[in-house]
Amino acid sequence: MILIIVADDKRVGVDGLFFEPVELPQLDPTIHAVQWYGEYGEVEFKTVFANGALTRPQNQLITDITPFQFAVAAWNAKKAEIDAAIAASDQP
Repeated sequence: MILIIVADDKRVGVDGLFFEPVELPQLDPTIHAVQWYGEYGEVEFKTVFANGALTRPQNQLITDITPFQFAVAAWNAKKAEIDAAIAASDQP
């Protein structure tokens, strides 16, 4: 599975299929994006302004997607919602 989360856009993609908005209140507010490539990934943090300077924290390598499984669940819920709306619109 490939997972991409873009926090500020409330955009979540699984295996190339993206939905937005996907609400992710559990996501750490300092995170800009998460990219998971199947066996490893990285967390990109937001640039911060402190002491008169912009600082971009270094990306963090991750080897476990478990802490972001809530985003997959939210993506699945959004997909089910859209699939149901499509099915309902196909009804005469």
